[in-house]
Amino acid sequence: MSTNFWGGKSMSIAVLGAGIQGVCVALELALLGFEVDLFEQEARPFRRASGYNEGKIHLGLVYAMDRSLETARLMMDGAVRFGPLLRRFVGPDVCVTAMPFDYLVASDSMVPSADVENHFENVEAIYREVLSSNPNLDYLGGWPERLFEPLPLSSVDGLTNPGIIASVLRTAELAIEVARPLLGGLSNALEANSSIIFLGEHVVHSVEHEGSSLRVRGEAGEREWDRSYEQVVNALWDGRLAVDATLGIPLPSKWNYRLKLRVLWRWVQSDGSVADNDAWALWRYRPIRRRNDLFVLVPGLPRRLEHGSRPAGSMGADCSLHDRARR
Repeated sequence: MSTNFWGGKSMSIAVLGAGIQGVCVALELALLGFEVDLFEQEARPFRRASGYNEGKIHLGLVYAMDRSLETARLMMDGAVRFGPLLRRFVGPDVCVTAMPFDYLVASDSMVPSADVENHFENVEAIYREVLSSNPNLDYLGGWPERLFEPLPLSSVDGLTNPGIIASVLRTAELAIEVARPLLGGLSNALEANSSIIFLGEHVVHSVEHEGSSLRVRGEAGEREWDRSYEQVVNALWDGRLAVDATLGIPLPSKWNYRLKLRVLWRWVQSDGSVADNDAWALWRYRPIRRRNDLFVLVPGLPRRLEHGSRPAGSMGADCSLHDRARR
């Protein structure tokens, strides 16, 4: 139980999931004067999606299928708030950038090359609006002059197969180094905060109404557990919708999936030194390689993966990879 800084009544709060979202929610609540129980199925935070991703801070460029631009506006708003918010917990070096992104538009993309470029122009206009109305915010420590510029197809010679690429767009979109200092800094902030109790190796199965409280149930090893809280924040990645369903929150009628496979490894050179990580995207466009100076991705998918709601499911978590690829 705790008293917030407004002098309000004590409140018991649980946050489910210790990825970047759950940890930041817990740190924010602690900053406001609340005490928090933070549940995580792994032994330590950031052991799943938050710790294994490309670290890109999206500006909304790749969401050209959304003609309303609502997704682009949402991503842009999050991108310019990411650095200022995270610096409060981690310090000034949170936004160490790794590399910019170039986008290769495939010849058979679901969104034609001309439409992709038109979308980029619309996102550029949104960027100008945000820049003029939010002088105290920034995109990873700065404000790029332009978000993108077209490049000749010859700029990717030797990188992929000729003929499958319709256009190349160089962007100001950046990735950050995820492991350090971001996740390391957040882990240190979490460990140093006495208002947050971290409960690792606690799998959450359900949240149910119990009078004026919420009963959270799960298991830790072979032991079942349950606790009551006045407020629960569901920040799970794996199983989020399934836990929502136990509380009676209905699933949306339809979800779209974007399935990406990749392999990460480290090169060991002849002298025994380790080169930078490399990555290849594995889909029918053949390997698209990450180079040291940029990350090349192909927007546009060979097919749309669409899935109707299933009351007991969690965004396909109970499907095999093969089953998901078939949908």
